[in-house]
Amino acid sequence: MERGVIRIVIVLVVAALGFGFKFLRRDNAGADFRKAAHRMVSRVEGYSAKPDYYDWLVDEGHDHCFNNAYHMDYSRRRDDSWVDDGQYIEDLFRWMINQANEDHATQVAAALTKYHDEMAGGGPKKK
Repeated sequence: MERGVIRIVIVLVVAALGFGFKFLRRDNAGADFRKAAHRMVSRVEGYSAKPDYYDWLVDEGHDHCFNNAYHMDYSRRRDDSWVDDGQYIEDLFRWMINQANEDHATQVAAALTKYHDEMAGGGPKKK
């Protein structure tokens, strides 16, 4: 009986460690994407006038959007977890623009929209 309990405990510990490593990878990927999002938003026109607000938008938006873009494979044999970066960027910009509009920061929302549209279209719009 004791041997069975010990085996069960060992299996549970190994399983917990495995899941812990998968979530550690998720956390590392999340940190990398957050940093990249900060670098990207720092290029938005008007960033220098309100860097704290833009950075806050990135941090809050990241927390809302990253989980939906991160896909985790729970198989034991290999780690096929990945981030849908296109979904992440679209969700992040949509969230930040909506939040800026809710905060009545229409210039920020317009600047984010312009940057997003230029980024998605490959460059500035020609007149």
